[in-house]
Amino acid sequence: MCSITTDGAPNMTGKKSGFLGLFNQNYPGNNVVFLHCVIHQDALCKSAVNMKPVLDAVVKLVNTIRSRGLTHRQFRDFLQSVQSEYSDVLYYTKVRWLSAGCVFERVWQLKDDIVSFFMRNSVLRSAKC
Repeated sequence: MCSITTDGAPNMTGKKSGFLGLFNQNYPGNNVVFLHCVIHQDALCKSAVNMKPVLDAVVKLVNTIRSRGLTHRQFRDFLQSVQSEYSDVLYYTKVRWLSAGCVFERVWQLKDDIVSFFMRNSVLRSAKC
């Protein structure tokens, strides 16, 4: 075993009666690294950095593409015609805050195709993104 990931709760990380303490008492001299859960790390980072302006711009961009059926179909057809690795952009949902990272990543990976699509279809002028 090389690492153990916990959620940071006292019953897991307590030095004497928590899992970390009990593990170290039962296996002294181990080289196991205890980590804070990746999802919780992501939540901590999200609260430390103000991503709202970036998120708002990306959501507006995605909504411009996906909110009208015709534009969305044209965008998917465009991605297929340029043989893009992806077939669509992802929606961001506030209920699943982890989706923001996926949406950012997809938009970043499609940035050149998105710009080309907007320039080709003059959507950018009317959308005011």
